[in-house]
Amino acid sequence: MIRWVQSPVQRREGRPNQRGRNGWHEWFLPQRPLRLPAALAAGVALACRPAAAQTELIVNGGFETGTFAGWTLDNRSLGDPYDPDVPAAGGFVVDDNADTQTPLSGLPTLGPGGGTFFALSDMTAAGTHTLRQSFTVPLTAKTVTLSFDMYVYDWFGAGAAIDPSGLDHTTGGTGQPNQHARADLLPSSATAFDTEAGSVLQNFYLGVDPESAQDPPEAAVYRSYVFDLTGTVLPGQTYQLRFGTVDNQFVLNQAVDNVSVRVTFAPEPASGALLFVGAASGWLSARVGRLRRRRTAPSGRSRPAWVFRAKGG
Repeated sequence: MIRWVQSPVQRREGRPNQRGRNGWHEWFLPQRPLRLPAALAAGVALACRPAAAQTELIVNGGFETGTFAGWTLDNRSLGDPYDPDVPAAGGFVVDDNADTQTPLSGLPTLGPGGGTFFALSDMTAAGTHTLRQSFTVPLTAKTVTLSFDMYVYDWFGAGAAIDPSGLDHTTGGTGQPNQHARADLLPSSATAFDTEAGSVLQNFYLGVDPESAQDPPEAAVYRSYVFDLTGTVLPGQTYQLRFGTVDNQFVLNQAVDNVSVRVTFAPEPASGALLFVGAASGWLSARVGRLRRRRTAPSGRSRPAWVFRAKGG
C-alpha cells in the first residue's frame, strides 16, 4: 500500500496532503520571483542613469579674459557730448571696477556680477552701441538655454524712451528722445543695429530698470535672466546674441556678465551600463538554467513536490 507524505516544501508552506495523477502530485515547486543580488541591481541602476552631457556655446561669457575675446563691438558715429568740456566717447568696455567708477563718464557702478570683470556700456556723448556674439546650435542638441546677469541704469532718470527708429540715437534725424537698452536673439544674417520685424527672432529685454529714477549707485541691482530657446533655435543653424544701448538724453549704463548659452544632448548608454546589463543578463540566464534543471526529472517529467513511500518502509 502506498501512502503520501508531505515534502519539506509543503510542510514549510502548510499545504495539505493531496494525491496527484499518474503517481505524480499536481503541485510542483513554487514559482518565486527572480531577484537580482542587491549589489548587482544597484550597479545596473547607477550605470544606466544618463550622464548630464552639456556644452557651452558662448566664448568668454564672463569676460574674465579682461578683453572682448569672442565678441563683436559696433558703434554708430557719436553725437554731441553731454558736457562740452569732456571729449565725446562711448561704447562697451570691459571693466574690473577697481576704482568703483565707470571708465569714460566717471560715474559710480556696481562692478561685476561675478568674477573680476564685466562688460559695461559707458559714454560721454549721444550714441548707439552693441555687443554681439554668434553661436551655432549642434545637430544633436536636445535643449538650449540662455542665461545672463544684467543691470541697466539710466542716469537721466525719466524712464525708457523707445523710438520706432530702434537702435539709432539720431532717430532718423527727428531729434526725438531715444534712451533704452535691449537684449535680442538675431538670425545670422542680421546686422548690428537691426530691429525691424523679422530681424529680431526674440527680444529678451527692452527699456531701463525701474531703479534708474532713484539715487545711485546703491539703488541699481543685477538681475538674473534665463530663457529656454529650445523651441526657437534649430539644430545646425547659427544665431547672434546681441546686447545694445541707445542714448541721446544722458549716460546710460548697461552692465552684462555671466552670459551663457548652454546645450544639453540626448543621453546615450554608458559603457559601464552595458557591462552591468551584460552581467545581469548572465546572472539571470544561469539562475533560470539551474531552476529548470531542478524542476525537470531525468525522464523529462516534472518532479513532484510530494514524495511517497511504501507502507512500513
